[in-house]
Amino acid sequence: MLLFIYNYHKIIGGGGRPNLMESQIMQDINSLPPLSSTITKLQSISLEKDTSIKEVVYIVQEDPFLSADIIKSANSPIYGFSHKITSVTQAISLFGIVTIKGLAISSVIRSSFEIDLEPYKLDTEQFIKTSLTKSKFMLQWYKHEIKKLEILMPTSLLMHMGMVIISEYIKKLGKAKEFKALIDEDHFLNRELQIAGNTQYEILELLFSHWNFEETMVETMRFLYSNDVPDSLKQYVYPLRVLNTIITPYKIATQEQIAECIDLIEEYELDIALFNEALVKIQNMDLGNA
Repeated sequence: MLLFIYNYHKIIGGGGRPNLMESQIMQDINSLPPLSSTITKLQSISLEKDTSIKEVVYIVQEDPFLSADIIKSANSPIYGFSHKITSVTQAISLFGIVTIKGLAISSVIRSSFEIDLEPYKLDTEQFIKTSLTKSKFMLQWYKHEIKKLEILMPTSLLMHMGMVIISEYIKKLGKAKEFKALIDEDHFLNRELQIAGNTQYEILELLFSHWNFEETMVETMRFLYSNDVPDSLKQYVYPLRVLNTIITPYKIATQEQIAECIDLIEEYELDIALFNEALVKIQNMDLGNA
């Protein structure tokens, strides 16, 4: 999968994404409503120094639906807590502000869409499990680098939201059956490019920009599979490439995936010891119900 994307960006010049289509898919993104004031407040406060848990709790609790969804996500077997989490305060204390911000953004965005990934041969539960598993892995791998997690956590949780946009787009084109017939677990990015004209990661860049996310998040998606990654973005792009290799919506940590990740980690000079710790965590976890 990575080889294809690298070659694809080499073909288009390696400077980020190609010119995205000026079509229905662009109109769909531009017509999306702004994120809630709760998320705007969380994004703003998380950038401030010395933000307290109490301040974050106060903002989250203004939205009862969001509060309930964060507690539900926190109790997912994926995170493996031995006791039930019953309050927002408890969740934030256990996860930390950065992770809760990511869970909150993910929750609000998911609630803004009708998630139908039938063309991808995926159901909503599988989609959500993939997002939570990616966040679990990244949280474990980068547990000592909180500053980097400010970008890596929300990006990990939202990594596949572009699939939702593409799914709706190809249904409007009347190509859902064609897409479903072609899709497979190893070449889903190729099929997106073939049928929709762009990959989900390029779409995600537009979503991040539309919602006025941090410029670093937008730029990270722009260069996610570019051959020419700016030095300032390598600290985010490289671990996300590894994450997308070890966990996809279709499979997690097969021997082939692990071998490819080890090669990437050596190439990018990332922390192999903590990667292996995170790998053991997801290999041993009981996925249960997300």
